[in-house]
Amino acid sequence: VFAVDVSNPATISQNNFLWEFATPSDASDKLGVAMSEPTIIRVAAGNKWVAIFGNGYESGDTVKLMVVDLATGSLIKAIDTEVSGEGNGLGSPVPVDIDNDRITDYVYAGDLNGNLWKFDLTGSNSNQWKVAFKSGSTPAPLFNAVDDDGNPQPITMRPIVGRHPAGGYYVYFGTGKYFETSDATVGDNPQLQDFYGIRDAGSVVDRDNLLVQDVFFENIGTNKDSSTTDVQVRLVSSNGADVPEYGWRLPLQPPDDRVDGERAVSRPLLRNGRVIFTTLIPTDNICGFGGRSWLMELDAYTGGRYADPVLDTNNDGLISALDTILFEGEYYPISGRGSDEIIKTPGVISKGSLEYKYTSGSSGTVGVITEKGDDGGDIGRQSWRQLQ
Repeated sequence: VFAVDVSNPATISQNNFLWEFATPSDASDKLGVAMSEPTIIRVAAGNKWVAIFGNGYESGDTVKLMVVDLATGSLIKAIDTEVSGEGNGLGSPVPVDIDNDRITDYVYAGDLNGNLWKFDLTGSNSNQWKVAFKSGSTPAPLFNAVDDDGNPQPITMRPIVGRHPAGGYYVYFGTGKYFETSDATVGDNPQLQDFYGIRDAGSVVDRDNLLVQDVFFENIGTNKDSSTTDVQVRLVSSNGADVPEYGWRLPLQPPDDRVDGERAVSRPLLRNGRVIFTTLIPTDNICGFGGRSWLMELDAYTGGRYADPVLDTNNDGLISALDTILFEGEYYPISGRGSDEIIKTPGVISKGSLEYKYTSGSSGTVGVITEKGDDGGDIGRQSWRQLQ
């Protein structure tokens, strides 16, 4: 992990190199393949700025969150989960400030064994920093993502965090990985992945307590104005009358329950009461673009279908009751749009009641999707955006 002074990009030279964080072979806190995205935060201990990142994959060490002094690059603390790093490693972390003082209180990050970890950085001394939950004297994850057979679902994306209306916080993330050569081959029996919204109310969450949503339609649809959509669309259930106490999950599979290797690996977004994420489905077709994707938009509280139309399906540049799809005699707002290329987290341009999401994909093109903008909902501040 490197730090470079880019204050004046026109005159960058070797003198702009600030520090490198690397570990020698005999060090007790080792880095693996450094794919974790570093994040700069301020902590209460010493009231200083630090960089945080996972210790990477295949470190030959246990899974750890690294906290490094931003000024010097020296390691302040490696917070140890005590879970083996063999075939494992911590992904990109997300910091959370719960009292709006711009000082990080907690950090969430996932690992390849499906563990969603919560790290407590509230201590006034770095010696007090720790994994937030324990099982006896052993650090424990907030949640363990597994499939129906109990096999771990890898978490490689950086989660995103919002407020739960009954108190506590929602942590949103998808499962799956796409960074090894073998990940591009689906195979005959791929693992089923999920997208999760997990409530952190101060205790560990069990998968069996989650509300389950499902995709019940996936095809070219007929709009309310009798036109047909120009892409495949998805309809998602809206199970549960209330916000679930522990959270929810959405299995990433079509209505016929086949498993085609769909996974979620790109950072999600949380906007206007909706959680927005992309999925990808690899293909070995040499004439294609490496695979295809879905852009999904769900109710952030329930994980189900948003009550009103949020995606422009008839391409009239508006969001209205016409943007609904006919299914078994009823019209439903869609929850996903298909793409014939792999897309990642979209860029967003807001224009009041409308938003435009720009997607760059594996074909080299840029697509734009018109969506519903700010409806006055409040799910808490998610980030700062710099206006240029």
